[in-house]
Amino acid sequence: MEQTGRMRNILMSKNKMGRFEKLKNLSGVEVMALIKILVLALTVPPARKVMRIETIVRILTYRTKASRSPLDEKMIVRLIDAVLSRLRGPWAKNCVTRSIILCRLLKEAGIDSSIHIGVCEYQDTYRGHAWVESHGLPIGEPQDTKVYGLHSYPTNSEV
Repeated sequence: MEQTGRMRNILMSKNKMGRFEKLKNLSGVEVMALIKILVLALTVPPARKVMRIETIVRILTYRTKASRSPLDEKMIVRLIDAVLSRLRGPWAKNCVTRSIILCRLLKEAGIDSSIHIGVCEYQDTYRGHAWVESHGLPIGEPQDTKVYGLHSYPTNSEV
């Protein structure tokens, strides 16, 4: 828990410390996770132009080796959101890219997860949405968000 608080302070601090100065305070595992997230964040949007989501998920999660990652699911979500919130243009944060990256990193951390595409209700509005679930619970979504899934990746037959 202490590690999560330290990481949040480093990523979200608004002081005069430069962006690269903040990286000095991260552990090697956290830096490697950020690099992996950045690579995925830069490759998933162009891949979505030429491939179906199902294909991208299958490629990125095929034979993904689960490891005993010291990063928990909350830390993984925080790292992904920190990277994606800083990207612009076609790489700007969106729920599909976030879900694909999150599913990949959770599987690497040994956390069973799946991507769901459907509709979410948040603050009395409905919109199309993609999210990740583990053991039937949405990961990294606001508490008051209601989600209604229409399709999941991988499907039950692929598990």
